[in-house]
Amino acid sequence: MLLTVRKALPIAALVGLVLTLSGCERAPASSPAAPAEGPVVAGQAETPAAADGETPQAAVAEAADAAAEPAPAVAAEPAGNTAPRVIAYYFHRTLRCATCLLIEEQSREALELSHGEELDSGRLAWHAVNIEVPGNEHFEQEYGVEAAALVLVEMIGEQVTRWEILPEVWDLVEHPHELQEYVTMEAALFLGG
Repeated sequence: MLLTVRKALPIAALVGLVLTLSGCERAPASSPAAPAEGPVVAGQAETPAAADGETPQAAVAEAADAAAEPAPAVAAEPAGNTAPRVIAYYFHRTLRCATCLLIEEQSREALELSHGEELDSGRLAWHAVNIEVPGNEHFEQEYGVEAAALVLVEMIGEQVTRWEILPEVWDLVEHPHELQEYVTMEAALFLGG
């Protein structure tokens, strides 16, 4: 059946079909074509390797179970604390393509390299969140995300004061240095107020 589909559809259409069926969508901008690799399950940078004696299917199932955890609760601020803090959310779905995983990895590394001090102090936090896990659905409506997205959220106490989706990560994923500069600059702007 797959052979028949491949002959009938151009490769680009087949890749688009696979991404659509997997729940992974490219940003609606003029993004380059997605890699021809299939969807990957879970929130890891690559398909999990099977441990000795473990089947590849078991490794993927274990990774899927890990991805089924609800988003971590944001720690409550002490009463009277009005210092803003920034949360970098990477929202994704359960089935993920290589591009989605690469954007997450490059974005997280950019923040760790450029804003390690803020991460250590809690002024900046990183959370990868599967929006398909029960309890996380509200993020789609709150931030208008439909596909994998990097969103910076500023909070004072428990109140969200502003947020911004960083859409250019999709266009820059094949240029890691530029993606790092973009994420670093946007985070610095948010941290600066």
